[in-house]
Amino acid sequence: MQVWKAAYRGPYIQLLEKLKQNKDLQTMQDPQKARDHTFKTCEKSSDCEMILRGFAFRRSVLSFERPMKKFLNKEMDWFVKSDAKVGDKYLEEIEKSFARVMKVWRQTWDDDTRGAFRIRKQLPSG
Repeated sequence: MQVWKAAYRGPYIQLLEKLKQNKDLQTMQDPQKARDHTFKTCEKSSDCEMILRGFAFRRSVLSFERPMKKFLNKEMDWFVKSDAKVGDKYLEEIEKSFARVMKVWRQTWDDDTRGAFRIRKQLPSG
């Protein structure tokens, strides 16, 4: 991810950096540390890469081909080459989508210390 940060610096990378601070994402990764406020984001930005993977698959899952690095580069290239209005709208859309997904995850999954992926006994209504 460090290479992407240098090669593609700008609004997309800034958004990834912002989203890795999401408390629900941190709870998903390590519930105990998130609860104790001792969670630290990955220095190598693997959390940003994880988020980027999700966005890349969301936009172009049908065109996925290995290696992953090349697939992620295509996502970044598409954004860089897109019209500014399209790019801004896309970032706004994926930021909102990310927040919704993290909120639903948080409402659905138990975050006790026994594991981040335990289903709650009662699902939220709505």
